[in-house]
Amino acid sequence: MQVNEFEFIASGEFSDPLRKGGKTLWFYCNLVYLEFIQVRRESGFCWRRVDNPNTHGYFVADAAPAYNQKT
Repeated sequence: MQVNEFEFIASGEFSDPLRKGGKTLWFYCNLVYLEFIQVRRESGFCWRRVDNPNTHGYFVADAAPAYNQKT
């Protein structure tokens, strides 16, 4: 699976502090899947949004083990 673009609608109360740098947007994902031998695996990761005046912003991975551990 690959996600190149996504959108969501946010109120000004939510989005204004993000644009002004007062708040940070985090994206957390938890993947649960079965391997071909039917073993259940789980993996999580967290990305932090970084604003860039020349683009719409981008995400950087947070390497903190609490978010990225395999269970």
